Amino acid sequence: MPNDPGLANDTCIFMEAISGDGGTHNAKRCLVAQSDIALTGPVSGADNADPGQTNPVQVRCHKKAANSNCNSRR
Repeated sequence: MPNDPGLANDTCIFMEAISGDGGTHNAKRCLVAQSDIALTGPVSGADNADPGQTNPVQVRCHKKAANSNCNSRR
């Protein structure tokens, strides 16, 4: 998926690799391991995709508090 240039400078929205990390993590790590991304195969269960099936993916995003001096594009 291409980057959204309108969000390139947005520092308010983040995802956590480890619960509570506030979005500060090693960007070179595999995103599948993130605590804010959950894949559940209908046959094989959590963290697995089943071929030929609809495999739900849940993604959770966070927004920093307004007093954190983050930059937000609206």
